Amino acid sequence: MSIWRARNIDEWLRSPGKYRSFAEKILAQGEPLLAYDVVNDALTKWPEDTRLRQLQGLALARSGATERANASLEKLRRAGQADEETLGMLARTYKDLASQTGSRIEKKRFLRRAAKIYLEAYERTGGYWSGINAATMNLVTGRTKRANELAKKVRKQCSKSLSAGCGDAYWLLAVLGEAALILRDWTEAEKWYRRAAERGAGRFGHLQSSR
Repeated sequence: MSIWRARNIDEWLRSPGKYRSFAEKILAQGEPLLAYDVVNDALTKWPEDTRLRQLQGLALARSGATERANASLEKLRRAGQADEETLGMLARTYKDLASQTGSRIEKKRFLRRAAKIYLEAYERTGGYWSGINAATMNLVTGRTKRANELAKKVRKQCSKSLSAGCGDAYWLLAVLGEAALILRDWTEAEKWYRRAAERGAGRFGHLQSSR
């Protein structure tokens, strides 16, 4: 990309901010390989920068290097970075590893690991997105009772936020739809997903990512 090739290196090396912003931008544009190069360049100067390390893991994951992404994010987690975004990305790599393995035993192990990490993120942060993912992964791994408990908890949380006008209504509605699916309440699920689709009109990327 021309911006990267034409950058003023001395100016960029003053702080990691330009690297972070540019990597985020090109990741959003679907260029994970370039984003990885940008982040790696920055990490030679700021090797402990948390956001750069998160972006490195994300770039690896989106470029298909799932095992490397997993290792990178596990290292970040072991260093004490247990925020919702880091844990969410790490859990996602375990889901991807599960989809890639041909071993049923490994698949189950990866899915249970994903469920555990999503739950950790939810318990640490209270983020409803981590909560609904934890519920879904517990359902997938056969832990229906735990999945239902989490889905009910997240449903209550999102309903309260929606009523108070807090947060992004689109995502709250989508999560309420998923919670209803987990609880096998098909009528409620249809209602929430319909409202989410209406709210998300024109937000095609959001609609795609919430399928």
